[in-house]
Amino acid sequence: MNETFILENIKFDNAASFYLDAGKIKVHVNNRYKDIRHLVYIHVVDNKVVYIGETSNTFYKRMYYYCNHNGKTNIRVREYFKEQILEGKIVETYINIPQEVIISGHKIPTYIGVEQKLIDLVRPKLNRKNVLL
Repeated sequence: MNETFILENIKFDNAASFYLDAGKIKVHVNNRYKDIRHLVYIHVVDNKVVYIGETSNTFYKRMYYYCNHNGKTNIRVREYFKEQILEGKIVETYINIPQEVIISGHKIPTYIGVEQKLIDLVRPKLNRKNVLL
């Protein structure tokens, strides 16, 4: 499965874009998606999937962390984005909100499994998780 297949055949909405402001990475998140939780997101640079992630936090907060938080993944992704933007490339983020499964009346979130399977299929360059489903 390649990046084009994912973007064209799985419902991912363009939800955010990253840019430089005074040399710092910033993000613009579409207001429609700011407060959504339990989702899968893909970072795309010039139409190539470079990272697949999930969050139980709000989408806005997770994207904000890429700009400001000192976690290893945030720093690695932030530096890559900065380099790509300086080269004139477009950095966008798309989201998918997988449907929950209901078992015996209990909602079971599926976003983590979807994220892991997509990482396994696409193997984006910035992902470090070694997942095989």
